[in-house]
Amino acid sequence: MSSFFRLRITLLGLHGEPHLSTATAFDVMLDCLRLQSLVLYGALHVLKTAPQEIKALCPEKTDNDWRSMFEEERKYYKGLVAPNPESTFAMQYLKALRTLTEKERIFGEVFNTSIDVTTSAQFAGNRSTSRNSSKPPNIYNKLATETRKLEARRVAAAEQLRAAQIEVATLEKDHGVHPRWTPGSPEWEAAVEREAHDLYHVALRDLELLVVQRIAELEKTHQMETGYKSRNHINKAVNRREKAIHIALEVYNRAARALVPPRPTLTFKELTDCAYVADFDFLKYSEHGAQDAEWARPAHRQCLAAWHKIQHATEEITRLNVEIRRVYTYIHDKEEFLLAQYRSLSISNPDLAHALLKHIQLATRANRHVLRDLETLSKIKGFSGDLTRGVRAESSSLSGSQSNALSESPDSSDLTDMLEQLGLNDEGVPVPEVENNELPDDALDAVTSLEQSCKVM
Repeated sequence: MSSFFRLRITLLGLHGEPHLSTATAFDVMLDCLRLQSLVLYGALHVLKTAPQEIKALCPEKTDNDWRSMFEEERKYYKGLVAPNPESTFAMQYLKALRTLTEKERIFGEVFNTSIDVTTSAQFAGNRSTSRNSSKPPNIYNKLATETRKLEARRVAAAEQLRAAQIEVATLEKDHGVHPRWTPGSPEWEAAVEREAHDLYHVALRDLELLVVQRIAELEKTHQMETGYKSRNHINKAVNRREKAIHIALEVYNRAARALVPPRPTLTFKELTDCAYVADFDFLKYSEHGAQDAEWARPAHRQCLAAWHKIQHATEEITRLNVEIRRVYTYIHDKEEFLLAQYRSLSISNPDLAHALLKHIQLATRANRHVLRDLETLSKIKGFSGDLTRGVRAESSSLSGSQSNALSESPDSSDLTDMLEQLGLNDEGVPVPEVENNELPDDALDAVTSLEQSCKVM
């Protein structure tokens, strides 16, 4: 909600853009203050209710427990995006070793192959048929052709074997592998098992995607807004998708049987009988053990959501304490600047001072209303802000006249006397009452409306 709040602040122009009229600028300030109040009410309401919800569901857990569960959940989702580097290397190295073994086999076969030399009878018969011809005998052409083919195969096999050797040597050098993995070694067997699990999870994800798409399409056909033509179109798409599901199901069952121990296989009827996505327990055999993780339990998931709300509510309150004090400081600095300008113009330019007086009157009445609202807000139970005037950071964007006016601003007692002389007192501004320092009911309703508007945006 903080990003939404700061977006509204930017759009409304809290700092008083010059193109805004006086009335519009004050409406903007009041709107921003109302937004600050709603966000503060919502944060305090979360801090009041969320701990009770966590205590009712899991009273034995502490804040450190929820934080560790959150870190485990983050680690789990990072693992889904980026695979384990060690696992990735093992798969790549195993594939390179298998390629090297295959190229060595091909290399041995090619270099152990010899040309089929013909017998003397074949040479004699071929010579008698070619004596009266100027062309060379056919046997010589065949031998030359077979020799060229064999040499080409040997060159290709040698080059491919060399490339495979370089790839394996590079992987071993980069990862410090020694000695080389061989079939039957613990590393080789672990990599083979990991490969089988990867193939299984790829088939599992493909099957899950197709089944979820099928369920979504079937749910669409049963909606009241779906027309007759749309239903027929969706039914045809479902029928076409069933062929893909059959293929994905066969791949999944092969991968499931290849594991040690084998995973349960599925039938097409079992898939079609499931009407909801929750009926598919795919996380049960997840490579990351999501179903067995403590953060994946339903009660813990609900408590983690409430714990996140507490963390964000605390951040919002810390930010709002800064924003509220900035508004408080802005009001006092603005009044001092305007009154200093009025006092200067009263001597040099009385007409302009009279025009400025109307602006000061309107600004002061609006500021008094804002200050009363801030005072009421500070009486809410749980408010931790500071309604004291801060120090404005000097900026290079200020002109010389503004800097001089701020430096010559009257103190608080002189400011009060000057406001009374100008007839700008605090009369006519009602002071809202807060009973028992609790959040008002209308504030909670406004918070709900604000949350709904944030979701829409």
